[in-house]
Amino acid sequence: CERDRLSFGFCETLRLLGRCQLPAVRTQCCRSCPLPGHGVPSRGHQRVARR
Repeated sequence: CERDRLSFGFCETLRLLGRCQLPAVRTQCCRSCPLPGHGVPSRGHQRVARR
């Protein structure tokens, strides 16, 4: 996929809530929710979140 269809913040929230395992969420947030075993470590790959 090229980029998340939903906003980065929304996908990040879904990821933190553990929703990435849902196929529909992974489709909409394919950058924030990479497929397991895609070679992307779960921590450290995302840009530092500005709070």
